[in-house]
Amino acid sequence: MSERPVDYAVDVTVEVHTHDKALLNDLFGPDVAVGSAVAFPSGCQGRYLGKTIRIGAWPGLPEILQVGITLGTGVTTSLLATWLYNKFKGRVSEVRFNRKVVEITPDGFKKVIEESLKTKS
Repeated sequence: MSERPVDYAVDVTVEVHTHDKALLNDLFGPDVAVGSAVAFPSGCQGRYLGKTIRIGAWPGLPEILQVGITLGTGVTTSLLATWLYNKFKGRVSEVRFNRKVVEITPDGFKKVIEESLKTKS
């Protein structure tokens, strides 16, 4: 059974909890700045929205990268899910799509992407 692409766009906000300082550049390139946009696989667009650095009573807390992803026309969810998994595996402690914690597996990403697309229809 082949996957059917969607024919509309929906924006999701992704929070990536990480200690990996290189992850941001791996996603957006070396000249990343707030508002930077790049093409993600499967016709999606990623936008860097900023990051939160938590300091204070809990030293060693991860940074939280905020990324906007536009899931557009023709998105193949399994391709994007596998790409996200390959970028994040072993490098992040938590990922949230629209504030919902995601299991860091290809199936976990695929499920939350499909749920995000269903809320649009």
